[in-house]
Amino acid sequence: MKKIISIILISFALCTVSCEDSAPTLSTARIMARDHVKKMVTFPEEVDFELSSLRGSGDAVNGFTVYEKFTAPNAFGMKRMYVYKCKMKYLGGEKYEESSWECSNLLVEDVQTGEQWKSYD
Repeated sequence: MKKIISIILISFALCTVSCEDSAPTLSTARIMARDHVKKMVTFPEEVDFELSSLRGSGDAVNGFTVYEKFTAPNAFGMKRMYVYKCKMKYLGGEKYEESSWECSNLLVEDVQTGEQWKSYD
């Protein structure tokens, strides 16, 4: 009886580990979108994303729409608040590799002035 219980527990543990859902989430899409946003600013190493500002929707099959606020210095070195919006499509492969994602419709907006920049990658 102990062997049967042990086999059941081991089978359950193996299934739990192997059946784990490894599909990308909105948080994964956000992490990957940040690399594209940093390419659009003057001082990418000084970008500070607001952790609590993530908004968006979608799934790994249909893609994600990601919104997030961040601060970064403008061309004159003054810190400004921005918000970005983009569509992130998971293409397959390692979910934390840039080549596994497609970023489209990336728009960055200065929150104070409303000025917008689009990425044409």
